[in-house]
Amino acid sequence: MNPISRAWLAPATTAMAAFVLLLLVEFTDGPTSVIASCTGYYSDTTPPSTIRVYHNNPLRGADYQIYTRDFKTYVKESLPWEWAHGQNPAALQAGAMAVKTFAWYWVNHGPGGSVGGQCYDVDSTTGFQVWAPCPGLWCNTQPDTDYAIEQSWNWLLHASGSIYQSQYRAGCPTDDACPDPSQTDPCGWVNLVPGVGQRMSTNGSQTCATVNGNGWPRIVSTYYYSNPTTPGEHIYGQWHATMSWGGAPYSPVSVSGYTWKYRSSNNCGGPTTPVFDYGSPGDIFVVGDWNGDGYHSQGVARPGGGTITWFLRNSRTSGNPDFTPFAYGSIGEGDIPVVGDWDGNGTWTIGVFRNYTWLLRNTNGPGNPDIVVSYGSMGDTPVPGKWKAISAGQPMTIGVVRLAASGYLQWWLRDSNTGGDPTIPVFEYGGYDARPLSGDYLYGGLSQFGVGVVTDAQSPSGCTTPNPNQTWLLHSCPCAGLPDMAYFYELNRP
Repeated sequence: MNPISRAWLAPATTAMAAFVLLLLVEFTDGPTSVIASCTGYYSDTTPPSTIRVYHNNPLRGADYQIYTRDFKTYVKESLPWEWAHGQNPAALQAGAMAVKTFAWYWVNHGPGGSVGGQCYDVDSTTGFQVWAPCPGLWCNTQPDTDYAIEQSWNWLLHASGSIYQSQYRAGCPTDDACPDPSQTDPCGWVNLVPGVGQRMSTNGSQTCATVNGNGWPRIVSTYYYSNPTTPGEHIYGQWHATMSWGGAPYSPVSVSGYTWKYRSSNNCGGPTTPVFDYGSPGDIFVVGDWNGDGYHSQGVARPGGGTITWFLRNSRTSGNPDFTPFAYGSIGEGDIPVVGDWDGNGTWTIGVFRNYTWLLRNTNGPGNPDIVVSYGSMGDTPVPGKWKAISAGQPMTIGVVRLAASGYLQWWLRDSNTGGDPTIPVFEYGGYDARPLSGDYLYGGLSQFGVGVVTDAQSPSGCTTPNPNQTWLLHSCPCAGLPDMAYFYELNRP
């Protein structure tokens, strides 16, 4: 095995646990400098399109060939071997971030090795990450692990602006702490290698979710934030619940790197307004009507120094923010930024989703939350909207999306910013391979939001120039049914 640090296998089933114990090996810390990659690819903001995998794992049907694999497909084929199917959704989403980032690091910094004169980024053993191709006898993809990858795909793990080697370990099958501060598991494994620092624990991430009640961003922060070997912020990404703009009917917004691309109609095509730059590639992107003039424009929420700083602009152009930048939210707590008109006065303001607690402000500035409400559960994606079918104005209220046993996205929506049961009948819309959206897609006079999803599947027919990379499937009400609009457009970091 290569002496450079790798990830470790987490048991895919309880029955495998004892066998996995025999395979766990600690490695010394590896080089941290940038070296020539196998393919020449390097980016800290856009994941690679492909990864080269040497399939040499005899326990997973090794054929000792090098595969050039679609990068997201590789992550979906690897995660179920490292995090067990059926684990808490928040633990799976944290694992998805670790598996994706680890593989991305090696595409940037490899090669992981070579065979027959050909280089590869990773192999398929526990020396890197366990992998087997689909379709095939050892294919192990699962709806809940695919869902975990999709819900966290537009997020990055950064240390001082760089993708880092997100090492992880199996941890103890039972009683694994969240985290174990001594890095010595109750079963006696010593997991601290000098100079390596804290690693995520597969079983510990489950404890974080089920015992500590943590969402995936909080789990990631627990293990990687303030890690002495990877100092800096760690959770970056694009928020995608309302990446559309109005007035009604809302239409799509894409951000590539930090270039904003607004389209004024819900059909296939390129941007219909001039593109412009705003923010930086690691920012969390939001869209809202910050001054209540009916004109939706961009904003970014930027992690830094343990907090989230907001930069909001009232026009769809480059330039300085119109609001003095202010801090609201915590990186250490794993906050996810959300935005909406929480009091119904026409002005969109900020908020964060912390585990399953909503902390919402009615003004765009620092201070204590005006609304605090618990709604949702671990692994849910927050999706606010205006859910009543009325013509008068209404505040935006809370809602979450989770994976149903059927494999479809299940929407749990309330028409007030208070705790309780859903006030809109729970319904399913979108598959496990989709990412949820909300917006006012109606052409009539209702202020009600509809639901939507974005998926990699290339289903609608339509334009080929520009070459869009995502399918948008929008529905005009918060209810089940077929899409009312289906078209290609972009979304950042697809």
